[in-house]
Amino acid sequence: MKKLTFFLLIFVSNLVSGQLNISHFIQVGETRIQIGNYTGAIENFNIVIRFKPHLPEPYYFRGVAKHQLDDYRGAIQDYDKAIDIKPFYPEAFMNRGLAYLQLNDYKKAIADYDRAIELDPNNATIYNNRGIAKISIKDIDGAIADYDKALEINPKFTNSYINRSNARLMKNDIKEAIKDLNQAIIIRPHFANAYLLRGLARFELNDYASALRDFDQCIKFDPKSAYAFNNRGIVKQKLEDFKGAIVDYNLALQIDPTMANAYMNRGIAKEMLKFPGAAEDYAVAAKLDPKFAFNPKDVDYSALAQAKQKANQSAQQNQSQTQNPAQAQNQAPDKNAATQS
Repeated sequence: MKKLTFFLLIFVSNLVSGQLNISHFIQVGETRIQIGNYTGAIENFNIVIRFKPHLPEPYYFRGVAKHQLDDYRGAIQDYDKAIDIKPFYPEAFMNRGLAYLQLNDYKKAIADYDRAIELDPNNATIYNNRGIAKISIKDIDGAIADYDKALEINPKFTNSYINRSNARLMKNDIKEAIKDLNQAIIIRPHFANAYLLRGLARFELNDYASALRDFDQCIKFDPKSAYAFNNRGIVKQKLEDFKGAIVDYNLALQIDPTMANAYMNRGIAKEMLKFPGAAEDYAVAAKLDPKFAFNPKDVDYSALAQAKQKANQSAQQNQSQTQNPAQAQNQAPDKNAATQS
């Protein structure tokens, strides 16, 4: 018993005296973030913080792990601590800005991005993210200027082409939006979301054949895209291929049974074909989203279909804005599209 006690005392003494390999624990924590083991990463950084509370990095990376678990407020607290210790920490400002953005606190997000740009003026990701925050407060021109700067720094940053195209669509500058999407597709030929958005833009120009091809390509590269099936159905419906449209709405709803506008659109197609089930689809759509509650007899179906397509476009634009904070530090152009990055 005495020997065991002696061993334990030596072990604890070694930890307290700094024999803990801090670099190793930080490296393991970073690796766990990269492989998606965020809870394990937090455990690693907790140990480091316990023994080295003056280091900014473990707070920063623990914030990244919490961020990935959608604990935005917990992440902000850790980013705050990292910044308190290391005021010149652009990655911490950038990720804290992203957390504020995800909490819809746009002014704080922009303030953090401003500070991050002061510290790291050649980081395309920061300009891109600040552009997203500006879009959120309806500063479309300011957002485009930020996307321009991001692309000046990194001409192959596909997320910025996507986001700038969204901003241009908001200004009804559809042709320029399509040019941005063309460029994104040249850089990333398998980028499903770029085809989806270009299809929506081409629909706005009444170029239905090209829109169909784009939705086909999106589905080829992302066969689980409910948005692509729904919007392809809308184009087919516009071309009076109501049966084909119903097939696409069915596929969209297999992927996402909560997609209210797919029920609405399918109901419209059934109504046009005098198929049974239209009333049931309208009822489900209204239950999922009250804005779809209406009297079918009073509706101009072609106008409504176009309105729903525009709603889809807005939803997809919002989707096209998300980034993994774990990659924000040294981001090679994209993780995702749809990029909140």
